[in-house]
Amino acid sequence: MSEALSHVLRAREVGFRLKDLGWQVSHVASDAAASRLTGAGISFHSRGIPWRWGHNRYGVVDQTDFYTETCRHLESALKELRPDVVIGIPGIASFQVCRKLGIPHHSILHGPWLSPLIPTRGADSLPGEVGALTAMNATLAGPVSEQLRLQSRSLGITETDYKDFLQFENILVSHTGLEFTPSANLIPLESITADYGPTELPAAIGAPESLACITFGSAVRFDAQSLVEQLEAVCDRVLVVGRGATVAKPGPKVVQVDKFNTISLARQSSIVVCHGGIGTVASVMSCGTPVVCIPNDVDQAVNSIVADRMGQGQTVGLSAWRTRNPAGREFPAVDSAEIGSAVRRALDAGEYAPVRSEGALQVARYLHTQR
Repeated sequence: MSEALSHVLRAREVGFRLKDLGWQVSHVASDAAASRLTGAGISFHSRGIPWRWGHNRYGVVDQTDFYTETCRHLESALKELRPDVVIGIPGIASFQVCRKLGIPHHSILHGPWLSPLIPTRGADSLPGEVGALTAMNATLAGPVSEQLRLQSRSLGITETDYKDFLQFENILVSHTGLEFTPSANLIPLESITADYGPTELPAAIGAPESLACITFGSAVRFDAQSLVEQLEAVCDRVLVVGRGATVAKPGPKVVQVDKFNTISLARQSSIVVCHGGIGTVASVMSCGTPVVCIPNDVDQAVNSIVADRMGQGQTVGLSAWRTRNPAGREFPAVDSAEIGSAVRRALDAGEYAPVRSEGALQVARYLHTQR
């Protein structure tokens, strides 16, 4: 069960590995999520399941009715499917429904969802690091816990909050290098990467000696002109992926495309500047490519902190969480010179050692041994 594109792509990879081990896999999601992966070789049991809520809207809109709506439809779908086990990414809704129906459930979580268990670094912290972790912790203890309580009441089961979830749920921690307080119910695994999108560079890129890539997903629209100019100064070509980034005056070095396979892109790039999304960061790090993260939401901020702690890249813009609302997505107000400095530090560090990302296979093997 998954919904956001990054979650759906990782779920697909786990599904492929389970199918290789002889499992029958059905992906429960909304029609919109299922349509993104048509023909991927996994059956979709969508039934138009509504999924009109998300952690980036906590405190922005009232999502109460949306939580219960999703739970009702999930319950109906699971009663029909009668699965042996359910995997949720991240599992906040499906966990509750499976509690009611008595179905074994596992949640695949990455760094931000474990932020209450991530130790702080004191004087070694990045500027704004403590504020970002505090904002994520407040989101989990506040709106997410309230969501879980509402779901419990709507399903007629014992009320639970996020603290209970972390303590009692079967959690597969799919985030290479994440340091957290260990517990018997937390299984540390590597990150999950997914191949998705075009793999051939546009002909206009040519064969440059150095290629910089900008990729920030599709959720945020921002003026990328100054960022592009910083990268033009150090690389032969700049590829901008996604239409969320506006480049008012693209120079002859700049090419923009709608989408691209992140793993293929990382392999062909000298540096990647991104938003810190878990799928993007894991893919870039798996190739050993230098990365600069400019997080747009608190989830991405925590991913960026983990990458920095591993010595795999640079992070810019964390200080925004000293003042901004932890909910929502927005490109932080950062000085272009600060971005340029981070880019040069990342390039000067040279190639990084590729970070292992066999999480999909590890999840499948773990579940296979638990049958």
